[in-house]
Amino acid sequence: MSAPVFFEDVDDDIREEAQTVARQLPSDLEPHEKLLDVIAEQTALRNLVLALGERLVRDLAAGRHPIYVAAEDEVSPAEAARLLGVSRQYVDRLLAAGRLSCRRKPGSTHRTIRVADIEAYSKDRVRRRTAADNAVEQLLDGGLDY
Repeated sequence: MSAPVFFEDVDDDIREEAQTVARQLPSDLEPHEKLLDVIAEQTALRNLVLALGERLVRDLAAGRHPIYVAAEDEVSPAEAARLLGVSRQYVDRLLAAGRLSCRRKPGSTHRTIRVADIEAYSKDRVRRRTAADNAVEQLLDGGLDY
């Protein structure tokens, strides 16, 4: 499974461009070609849409099953595991340790995890791994035998 892509560069300008484009799209969304025409002048939004489209095509070509989720969505622990590329049991351990938060639906044992929390954990995980890799590289560069 490939790593999830989080588009953290969605700022207010892109949001405004998207709102402008959404108003120009036909309500039935039948003529998909119209989207490219409408976003042609919205450079930041066009680049974001094309990057997402490229990722979609690559995933489909590789036989993967792309899933679209928004940061505000909530997913099950199994879905969180899929997004993180880890086992469901590992997600359960993260939840038990408080490293990932969840909500329980009233009167239920079913847990949900916000995609935004998964994104934050994923970024922190990458940051920690990068720091560890850099530390090992510095030690090796300094003459430490491995």
